This record gives sequence, C-alpha cells and structure tokens, in this order.
Amino acid sequence: DRIDGSLIVGALAYTVNSLKVGNPEVGPEFDRLLNDRGRELLEVARHQCIADSILTFGLQETPAFLADGRRASEAIRENPVIMAALDRQRIGRIAPSVPVRVQGNLHEDAVPYGQVEQLARDWCDLGATVEFVTDPTPPILPRSVINHLAPMPMHVLDVQRYLVDRVNGVPAPNTCGVAPPPR
Repeated sequence: DRIDGSLIVGALAYTVNSLKVGNPEVGPEFDRLLNDRGRELLEVARHQCIADSILTFGLQETPAFLADGRRASEAIRENPVIMAALDRQRIGRIAPSVPVRVQGNLHEDAVPYGQVEQLARDWCDLGATVEFVTDPTPPILPRSVINHLAPMPMHVLDVQRYLVDRVNGVPAPNTCGVAPPPR
C-alpha cells in the first residue's frame, strides 16, 4: 500500500518476480491480474536496479498495471493463492539466533512503523535479544521515500558501534519488554 504511487513503485515488481520464482503457483494468478503494461513492468524491472526503476516507473499507481484497474493491494488481498505465498514469507516467526537491532521511523513512507514495531515484538516474544530504535525524522515529501532513506545515513555510526560491540563481546542492548515511545 505504502509504495503504490511512490518513487519506488517498481519495487513491487521485484516482489512479484521473486514470488513467482519461489512460488510457481502464483505465476498464473499474477498473469490473470496484470494487463499488458503490468507484464511489461515485471519484465523491465527484472533487469533494473532501484534507481532505474525510479526513473522508469516512479510515482505511477498500480491500477495502471492491473487488468481490472484496481489497486494491487486490493487484488492481492482477495487472491488466496498469492496471500498464502506472502504469508509463507512473513518475517518474525522464527527468532534470530544472534542479537538484532531493529529501527523504525515514525513517519516512514515505505515500510509502516507499525510493521517494524510488530517485527521487534514478535522476535522479543520468541526470546530474541532485540534493540528496537525509533527514528523521529519528521515527514519529508511523502511518496518520495525520503523518510525511508534519510534515517539510514543518519544512524550509520550507531549501527557501526552496535556491530563493533557485538564483535568485541559487549552484551547487546535488549529493549524487549520496554514500551516504544508514543507516536
């Protein structure tokens, strides 16, 4: 939902292409959903990096790629075969065997904060050591994915310190059981 109509809408094609490889039963399902332009999107995106996809497909909305003109999220949610394949891909069902640092941005415009927060909670519930970090960067040009990208370089030193501490045997911080900051 979040990247439909954004600069990185082409990333949806990466997801569909990878789902088709790992779950052959979804290929015919997507073939029925897509129009010629949608099939072209999948083919072109197979050979692109994200920068190419931004230039080729950025800010386009998925109804233009579906045979019935619905949003991709709606069509996918109504398809049990595709939903089963997506469900098998859901991260958070197996605890990581090493400590992890999970970072969410309150105003993320690609991956919703609630999903990131839920992943951290799921891993905590499974007994993992999780440091959950909330980035408060305010909303900047929605649909531009700036709020997806900007926190990465802003936190690179914190992430580097986290990794160096693990290599040096420093116990990992664990925020499991600590409520995240209010939204």
